[in-house]
Amino acid sequence: MNIEQSRCVFADRATLKVLGVYDILDLATPDSELARDMWRSPRCFLPGDEPEYLSLSKAQSHFEQWWEEHVTQDDKQQTRKFLAQMPLDLHRVLTKLSGVDVLVESEFFVLKRFLYHAQELYSLADGGLALDRDDLEGDRAKISDLLQHIHPEANPSPRFFLSAELDDELAATRHELTLCKRDFMARRKELVTLKKGDYPGARFDLDGDVLLSGELATKAVGDPDLEPFKGMWRLTDTELSEKRAQVNELSEHCEHLEAVIRRRLSLLLAKDVAWLTELSADITRFDVRLTRARLRERLDGSWPTLNTTGSLDIQGGHRPGSHGDAYQAVDFEVGVKPVIVTGPNMGGKSSLLKLVGLCQWCMQHGLPVPAKVYSAPFLNHIIYVGSDEVHGDAIEGLSSFGREIRRLVMSREHTSPTVLWLLDEVGRGTHPQDGALLASEVVDTLHARGDRIVFATHFPMLAMREDASRWRIAGLKDKDALVALASSVVDLDTLERGLKQAMDYRPVRCVDEDDVVPHDAHLIARLLGW
Repeated sequence: MNIEQSRCVFADRATLKVLGVYDILDLATPDSELARDMWRSPRCFLPGDEPEYLSLSKAQSHFEQWWEEHVTQDDKQQTRKFLAQMPLDLHRVLTKLSGVDVLVESEFFVLKRFLYHAQELYSLADGGLALDRDDLEGDRAKISDLLQHIHPEANPSPRFFLSAELDDELAATRHELTLCKRDFMARRKELVTLKKGDYPGARFDLDGDVLLSGELATKAVGDPDLEPFKGMWRLTDTELSEKRAQVNELSEHCEHLEAVIRRRLSLLLAKDVAWLTELSADITRFDVRLTRARLRERLDGSWPTLNTTGSLDIQGGHRPGSHGDAYQAVDFEVGVKPVIVTGPNMGGKSSLLKLVGLCQWCMQHGLPVPAKVYSAPFLNHIIYVGSDEVHGDAIEGLSSFGREIRRLVMSREHTSPTVLWLLDEVGRGTHPQDGALLASEVVDTLHARGDRIVFATHFPMLAMREDASRWRIAGLKDKDALVALASSVVDLDTLERGLKQAMDYRPVRCVDEDDVVPHDAHLIARLLGW
């Protein structure tokens, strides 16, 4: 399951790509393979899930406080190292055990690695695991007990083999087999030494078999010490044959005893499948909490909060990874009234819409947001409609205007209020008057549903609506200096840098109706080299 296949289609693939959700998830990755599926498929919290969300937030806050106050830097690195060595296919092994199937040796190795590294995590990070584990001492004792049952050893390690200490008969049989193999190899060596002169260049393997061709193969036909065997030639000495038979018999007996032990151990472990599954889930959750904490640091972000005011409030919002470079931190609010955003070309209207949507998506998936403060209620869906959208096959073949309208219609039909609509200059692809009327009708229709609307536009008719919350990007500063720069003979890179440095990307509330829609397009075009 991935983020487009969760129990709710909170945001479709086109919206996810525009908002940069995949980039956010790539900024931090869990150390364990166990946690990566969970990370790529974070739970979507919907209206009604507030108590569970608050519980998650509280646990995350306690976890981060403990992590910073009680774990040294060296132990932090060691903890992440042990998480990274957790086996990927543990769930498959536990599923097999739950069906009381007998594990093969490689599967015992998987389980041994998990228990060994879990034991190490308990020695370094028991405070973090204590958020979910009720009996840490009992867990430690159980892990130690299972490790000894699976693989008795004086110095624990993540390695695994069926130890002779598990069964006296197995120990005796293995010892006898070792002696018999030694005698077999000694006799084989004697015979090979004798035969090397008769078959120069021939290479006998450990079983006394050799591949011969041409004259050497013809010679072997009359050799009483060789016989055909599976396309090769085998030494046929009586003593060697007896030793070979003993080796095979003892090997088969060892395999039988090992199968009995594997079954016994599998039955023992099957009793603890539920506990092992819970332990795995809690360690996975531990890793995800660590990843959330790292993501918050990478974003220079914060943990969002639920509110009952109904508004989406951003303070100190910023583009992920921007670190304030050419993009000032912004304050913005989306209330119940439609929000209309105007501003100059290249001023950041689209980026503002994406920031609002990304913060809301992160919040409702239990992740930190790229802002100093973000407070909002839960909504049912986020839909982006605009030029940055990657269109699906269902609406291919239409013009950009046609695709936008079909997307609006399809999204409206397949969502229920409350939706956060991020509408990026919808209606711009047709006659300006018709486009403005259509844009206003879209706002009326969606607002009547009870949805939240953030609409970026250049249409004066839409920007002047008195029933809307009106914002504009602050825009260009010191236009006289920019005019002078555009008139001078400088390279395009200099012009572009000047434009970016002169642009104030922060949204401000509109108080002067005469200045709602800026008229800077011609100047910006000149700064871009026109």
